[in-house]
Amino acid sequence: MGFAQLEKSVLAKAQTERDKILADAKTTVGEIAKENKKLAEEFRKQSNEETKRLIEAMEKREVASARLEAKKKILLAKKELIEEVFTKVKENLSKKLTAAEKKKLLDSLVKEAKSEIDIGTIFCNSKDKALIPNSKSRDMIGGIIAESKDKTTLVDLSFETLIDDIKEQKIREITGQLFK
Repeated sequence: MGFAQLEKSVLAKAQTERDKILADAKTTVGEIAKENKKLAEEFRKQSNEETKRLIEAMEKREVASARLEAKKKILLAKKELIEEVFTKVKENLSKKLTAAEKKKLLDSLVKEAKSEIDIGTIFCNSKDKALIPNSKSRDMIGGIIAESKDKTTLVDLSFETLIDDIKEQKIREITGQLFK
């Protein structure tokens, strides 16, 4: 076997080896590409699912926040309505009583104050001053404020205070009646 044939034989083996290496490389590249494509698709799918979960969580938070805000607005509106009702009660209480009813009510308030203190001065609004002898005028809707003789104690039986006390004690019942 001559040099030319040896050269041809080596080149043929090298070419066969090269073709085999290239074929193996193409197969490996194809497998890697297929695996990468599969991984990319899985990643895309996971990303989509995670994105959906994040969007759903954000939507839930937004809905919860909107509900909370709506509840706050409703509570504020209810509170304002209750305040309006009590303001109207205070305004109308004195106006709706007849003179006889007002005199009877004021006398009972004076009697209650006497049971608590030794009265020195009685304060009432200017309209009711004529109904309570020796009283002094004070800015109030109605009722009385009694001061002890030694001026150390006040008994506040003004309509404002009495209604505020009722409101504080009965707020649940009142709310229940207003917002059935």
